[in-house]
Amino acid sequence: MGGFNFGYPSDDEIWEKISSDDINSRVEGLLDAARKVGFRDGNPLQAFNYLEPACSLADEVNDFVGLAHCYHLMGGMHARLKQWDKCVAVHEAGADAGKRSFRADLEVDHLAFAARAAIHLGDVAAVRRNFELAITLGSENSYWNVDGLRAEYGRFLRKQGDMVSARKYLEAASASELEMPYAMASAELISVLLGSGDAAGALTVARELHSYASYGEIDHLKNKASYGIAKALISLGQYDAALKEIDELVENGESSLKHKVRVDLLRAEALMGLDRNSEALTIFARALPLLTKFKLWESLGDALRIRAHLHWEMGNELDTEADSYAAIEAYEKSGNDSRVSAGQLSLADLLSKRGNWAEVERLTGFVVDNVLQMFETWYPSALGLCALAKAKLGKGDEALELASRLFEYKPPHSGSCCQWLPRSGDSLWWRKGSQPSRQGDEGLPG
Repeated sequence: MGGFNFGYPSDDEIWEKISSDDINSRVEGLLDAARKVGFRDGNPLQAFNYLEPACSLADEVNDFVGLAHCYHLMGGMHARLKQWDKCVAVHEAGADAGKRSFRADLEVDHLAFAARAAIHLGDVAAVRRNFELAITLGSENSYWNVDGLRAEYGRFLRKQGDMVSARKYLEAASASELEMPYAMASAELISVLLGSGDAAGALTVARELHSYASYGEIDHLKNKASYGIAKALISLGQYDAALKEIDELVENGESSLKHKVRVDLLRAEALMGLDRNSEALTIFARALPLLTKFKLWESLGDALRIRAHLHWEMGNELDTEADSYAAIEAYEKSGNDSRVSAGQLSLADLLSKRGNWAEVERLTGFVVDNVLQMFETWYPSALGLCALAKAKLGKGDEALELASRLFEYKPPHSGSCCQWLPRSGDSLWWRKGSQPSRQGDEGLPG
């Protein structure tokens, strides 16, 4: 079966195909009817009346290309109905049809759509499996948009907190000669580099992206780049330069309310660096309610942790504790498991200085039991602090078991495990220069 005309032919043309003695023409007519009813008329349920017989006919004559097209449209209808489990299933079936037709492009398309549908189900394993199969197959067969898939998957991994894998895919995509994958990947890569502590690298990427957007007169992308530049400057301690960049961003940027809130919070960070704390607190009081309203949970969690740090610096321990608990709650709503654990460890560290060892044990226990976080650089700190809490509570055997795990721990970088042992008066979170990433799940605003 050949390709399809993806416009909307007339009803007479459609019925002429459906009435044909040629099975391929009948399949094509049924698909035309399904597209017209499902997309133009907005009736996806009725579209299945045409798609199901089309699939049966295509399968009957081993027309795997036609079958792949049938499954593609079925997936689109299930997506419109938000039937994401069925959407994943038909696209995976479509990938198999593409494979049997020796059409790698069709197989890659279906795998990518299956991955996107799995995101709605929260099925991380299915997302990873389908994206990685699509990217591998696309790379081997010179798929036209393989860099776009790398950028898309890199963004997903960033939101999952897997910065190492995200960086690998985004760096590959940012080297693309195609403008769209380059721009998308570069904007995401800025966030990943900031989250990985490479502020200098983030600044380089942000400035390059800013130049590209300026020459191309792409305002929203220019805003993203400017925001990234300001964040990188803050991370590098160049607060005055960051404020200057923020002022230019306000003057030249878009006027959407979400954008204004994010830029305002960025200004608060710069003001904190200049010890203009009262001005920063005023901004937080104004901006935080809107993050809740817009349900930007990860950005809310980040903002609360930043304000908690400010309260700590000002000696407001109760306010620090309140913001820390609220940050964990926001991260839980965002679904970012890594940030939840990091927030729990941070709060446990604070409570240890107040002698609340029962709560320290509870919070660090959550972190220690979360095996998905065991390769995070701060995981050994959780082991050490949990062991200390158990020792303080008289649970010697449990403390020794955790301590043995700590000494057996092989970190993913060089260095002795002993560096992670808690020391008197040493904070695991509030030390300047060791703050967690402040980039939210929504990425760089534009």
